[in-house]
Amino acid sequence: MDRPAFDARKLYNQEEFSDVLVKFGDSQVYCHKIILCNASEVFKEHFKALGEASDQPRLGHAAEGQAMEGPPVQTAREVVKLQDRPEAVEALLKAIYDHEYTGSIALGPWEDLRYHMDVYAVAHKYRIRCLALVAWTAAKNRVHAINVSGDCDIDKAVEHITWAVKHKTCCPEFRVLMKLLVREHRTALWAKPAFRVLLEDKRGRAFADDLAWDILLDGVHACSRASSA
Repeated sequence: MDRPAFDARKLYNQEEFSDVLVKFGDSQVYCHKIILCNASEVFKEHFKALGEASDQPRLGHAAEGQAMEGPPVQTAREVVKLQDRPEAVEALLKAIYDHEYTGSIALGPWEDLRYHMDVYAVAHKYRIRCLALVAWTAAKNRVHAINVSGDCDIDKAVEHITWAVKHKTCCPEFRVLMKLLVREHRTALWAKPAFRVLLEDKRGRAFADDLAWDILLDGVHACSRASSA
């Protein structure tokens, strides 16, 4: 007999049989340990540590030295509180339950870019590689669209570059993304005092060094092309 294919999407935020309640912002989602642990080593390590530290009986098991009487009783759901951006956490949980990443919250190009970056940061943090890849691709495509639009909001660019350079979780990856913006709009950015101040910051100096090297290589390549023409 063929067994029906398992569809995790049907279990997303279903209270029945759930054993975890994930809270974030003003929202909450009913989840299942087995699904969270199968998708993320971070969740697996978290629940394993809780289990080792707890003397409470597990679902379907009696405490040591006691006999089981009657049917197993569902223990209280464990509550997990996540402090990351709520929209990014929602995208993370939906990806774990096999929902497709929509890739946009339709608030505008810069808001979408920040959303993709937040989702990438959360996916990176909880080691959900497939979501990290699609969020990174969406962010890179959004930067490309901003660059080719011919109408780049330089103040918004400074704001996003500052956030990305100072972000602790995925700083190297975000720097790569922001360099795409800087290389396209470096003259306009340099005219902004906030951008120059950023490059003098401790973390900003490392970004500036990488950026200067990239720009130098651009100049070398341009001279090479001109001499061979």
